[in-house]
Amino acid sequence: MKYKKNRFKKPYGFIDYYYIIDNKYPHGVLIFMGSFVQKEERGKGLFKLMIKELFELFPKGTEVQVAISNKILINSFKELGFVEVDSIEYWGKLDNTVNLKGFLK
Repeated sequence: MKYKKNRFKKPYGFIDYYYIIDNKYPHGVLIFMGSFVQKEERGKGLFKLMIKELFELFPKGTEVQVAISNKILINSFKELGFVEVDSIEYWGKLDNTVNLKGFLK
């Protein structure tokens, strides 16, 4: 699978992602490829807001895969129903990350 990075950008940060619908993912898959929130804006819930706004751009039932190391953000994704998995489509398992998978509801 070839990955073309897209960027969901806000004045305070961004989320890089890849989205595709194909035979393996007939309902689509959204793969997080990286993110950033400006240091002075962290701790204000803006990343959660970016996630919510990004998810609203895609149809319900879309699979979402993310590798993340920030424990607060891991818990945020788990609150959305994401579960830990051994590997994801793009990243596999990096040393300091937790791989999570979920579906848009």
